[in-house]
Amino acid sequence: MNFLITGGEASGKSAYAEKIALELAQTEQLPLFYVATLDKESGGDTAERIEKHKNMRAGKGFETIEQTKNLKKLTLPQKNGVVLLEDLGNLCANELFSTPTSPIAIERDDTNTNYASSGKIKSTASGAANLSASVTVFADGVAQKIVHSLDFLAAQARHFIVVSPDIFLEPQTFIAPDGSEIPFSTDLLIFMQTLASACNSWAEKCENVVQIVAGIPVPVKE
Repeated sequence: MNFLITGGEASGKSAYAEKIALELAQTEQLPLFYVATLDKESGGDTAERIEKHKNMRAGKGFETIEQTKNLKKLTLPQKNGVVLLEDLGNLCANELFSTPTSPIAIERDDTNTNYASSGKIKSTASGAANLSASVTVFADGVAQKIVHSLDFLAAQARHFIVVSPDIFLEPQTFIAPDGSEIPFSTDLLIFMQTLASACNSWAEKCENVVQIVAGIPVPVKE
């Protein structure tokens, strides 16, 4: 069974995803894996964030596997377990920016429903609509590559839970010290478009999609 758990910063999405993973592992007596996508070399508060999540998982039986990108290179130690991947935003950023990236030619399935545009998930990269068509196609291509890699990992698991940040309701500008608005950079808009596309496509493949709002799980698809 595939899951998508979304939510804003500090919304409780990580704790909820861990709760679901633990319940499934305990009920079905399955091994428990945590795939960490946050790159240790990202800088900023990365070390503190990694330590926080390690403390959250401590003593719960998770085997942690660090895989910041290229999920198709990952073979799990055991198949048919419960796998929690955190998170999709880091994975998208790593695939986009950690190495030089060129446009990807990839088969597209235009029959997929777009969860954002249909209103089933109220998160769309609205600012990305101003990007050129070529940039949008590029971002969607990267997103499909990422979703294919999620499929690869899901095929090794009994239950696969993906956590994703919901950043799309935020304003598409920064506020400067003088109060003026500074538009997001093209790189950031490409990232948002990629994340939105990957999130939508993965939601299509999930039996359960949940948004966490102020710590409260809101079922979107079940």
